[in-house]
Amino acid sequence: MNITDLMWKNATAYGYTFTRTPPDAACAARVTLLEWLDAGRINPAVARVFPLEQAAEAQRHLIEDRPFGRVLLTLAR
Repeated sequence: MNITDLMWKNATAYGYTFTRTPPDAACAARVTLLEWLDAGRINPAVARVFPLEQAAEAQRHLIEDRPFGRVLLTLAR
């Protein structure tokens, strides 16, 4: 995200962290977020998905390519 864009548009960005939230409130927030994710109400930005066996390549991708969005590892089923 380009911070300059936010300033020009006089916009506000909100974030959330669970680390400073009481455990019961954090648990309730996680449940709600997972329900919204399951229902398609939120769509997180996913840059790329790697199988667990390619964890080193995923790490390289994060460091060198600096992707927008999350980089995920999947487990074989």
